[in-house]
Amino acid sequence: MAPSLLNEGFDSQPLRELAGLDRPTLRDAGDLFDRVLEQHGISVPDRRSAELVMLEYHLERLASRDVDPCEGAYNVWGMAGQLFDGAQLDAWVGFVGLASEYEDHPAARTKLGAEIVTLARDTLAQLRNPSVHSASGGTIQPASNNSDRKARIAAFIRRERLKKLAIWLAIAAFLVIYG
Repeated sequence: MAPSLLNEGFDSQPLRELAGLDRPTLRDAGDLFDRVLEQHGISVPDRRSAELVMLEYHLERLASRDVDPCEGAYNVWGMAGQLFDGAQLDAWVGFVGLASEYEDHPAARTKLGAEIVTLARDTLAQLRNPSVHSASGGTIQPASNNSDRKARIAAFIRRERLKKLAIWLAIAAFLVIYG
């Protein structure tokens, strides 16, 4: 990952050292990784925060069509299963339901794939809108397929380079710490 960040234009001594390691272990890379995070003002997230970042990552990949819709929907469902239970988990069943339909009905895959991608985009827009969180009591739920879909998609927030770096480093921290 460090070489990818360097290629994206992020440059620092600890990042260059990290990129130069061949198959690093936590013992080899831990201090360098901590220095990279510190240099960019990023704290190591707790487990739940790291899982939320991973959930958002899977939603982004799905929304941007960087992953097969069925695979992406199952990834989102898997992360939701780690984060939520009961009624909160039930709210995410749309992803696994559409993925199951996608597998069962090859002739409808184009339509179902588009529905999965739309659900991911809508969910990302809702996830990134603080007023939605406060209105739902702070719970995180996927978007519903209702009439304000276009408004939520229009509210989709484009990430700037530093935020992209923060997400990648948080994912790497999650993988190093909990992987």
